[in-house]
Amino acid sequence: MAAFLGSKQRGPQISAPGPGDQAQSMSLLSNAVSMIQQALPGLPSGSPIHTAVLRSLQQLSRHIGQAGQPGAGQQKTQLQDMLRNVMRNALMARISQGQGGGPGAPGGPGGAPGGPPPAPMPSTPLPGA
Repeated sequence: MAAFLGSKQRGPQISAPGPGDQAQSMSLLSNAVSMIQQALPGLPSGSPIHTAVLRSLQQLSRHIGQAGQPGAGQQKTQLQDMLRNVMRNALMARISQGQGGGPGAPGGPGGAPGGPPPAPMPSTPLPGA
């Protein structure tokens, strides 16, 4: 199962990057700049890391500004891709920890902490039997 998901994650190889790939990359960089800008106030002002982050932001912003703002469709697609990657990574983490991902697995339906225990498997003897 893990090998299947690993091969699925790699996907088809792109023969030559095109305008769509460039737009996606610019959009990702724009989001990265936004995230870095949000993190900047939490860094000690004047510290080496603050200075390096500020310098990086200035240089990246020059190039990002030339690309313009992404459209609503592009933002929606990117958010869907991010959500898909989060779900895939969570599933891969469960598999690698040996928890599986089926019903009754820890964290799955009926296996939530504080909720009812999952139903026993058919081959599991009932208590008192």
